[in-house]
Amino acid sequence: MQLIPVKENELSEVLHIQKMAFKKLYETYHDHQTSPYTQTFKRLAEKYHQSNNYFFFIVTSEKIGFIRIVLNDMQTHARISPIAILPEQENHGFGQQALALAEKHFSEIKRWQLSTILQEEKLVHFYQKAGYIQQKEVHPIQENMTITFFNKEILLENKLC
Repeated sequence: MQLIPVKENELSEVLHIQKMAFKKLYETYHDHQTSPYTQTFKRLAEKYHQSNNYFFFIVTSEKIGFIRIVLNDMQTHARISPIAILPEQENHGFGQQALALAEKHFSEIKRWQLSTILQEEKLVHFYQKAGYIQQKEVHPIQENMTITFFNKEILLENKLC
């Protein structure tokens, strides 16, 4: 698997993957306000031009998903928002590989953050398996949907020359 930066002329592909990846969650929760499924091309383009990085994950030359990484001003912390994979490519370990490649690519990042839906046990497990620690803070979106937050601290090895 490779992480390849998304070019501006590829944003329609990002939007397609995003809609496919988040369709099931949207149909479950009908979250019109925060769901990536309802994001417009215009809003995606605005996010693309912010201080962040979009990467496709490529397997055998096929774009099967993407990850957006937002760095803080000092480039010591990063937020993943979102990570998406085509439904037919789920459960093959590609998401775990993409997270690991992102962490390796941004090796200077000390703290990673992300959020997901608390009621989605599969997603909660996915992030825990990747070493992310669930925080106590939660944010209710609607009656049957709560956002939970995760952090991952990367210990940087101090090597003496």
